[in-house]
Amino acid sequence: MAKIPTGKKVNRACQECGGDLVVRQNRKTKQHFLGCIRYPQCQYTEPLPEDLKMKAMGAKRLPGF
Repeated sequence: MAKIPTGKKVNRACQECGGDLVVRQNRKTKQHFLGCIRYPQCQYTEPLPEDLKMKAMGAKRLPGF
C-alpha cells in the first residue's frame, strides 16, 4: 500500500478562515484528514475525501469504475 504524503496542499480553501487545506495525519489513529494550514490559529478540519485519498496514493481512478 502506498503512503499518503502529509503536508501536501489540496485544491480547497478552509471554510472558516480561507487558508489552504493540507493533508495531515492523526498521531494516535494514523488516519489522514484535511486541516487548515493556519493551525493553531485556525483549527478547522474535515475528513479526507476518498477521491483525494486514492489520488494521493497514486491511483488514476477509483477501483471498479
